Amino acid sequence: WPKSGYPGQQGPYYCAVGATNVFGRQISEAHYKACLYAGLCVSGSNAEVMPAQWEYQVGPCPGTAMGDELWVSR
Repeated sequence: WPKSGYPGQQGPYYCAVGATNVFGRQISEAHYKACLYAGLCVSGSNAEVMPAQWEYQVGPCPGTAMGDELWVSR
């Protein structure tokens, strides 16, 4: 966590923009690009409710391939 301590309530971070509210974008984008380079079906990523919390979406892909795509993407 930052030297200034733990983050406050999620209010300013929820659906946030800006360098003071969203952290780790470079890591998220690097992961996304690596998945695309590997040929995985990744359709997006977005910041979540707390700083440095990100998620990504796998798919669309057929049936059981979804589990394989998710496993490899991790």
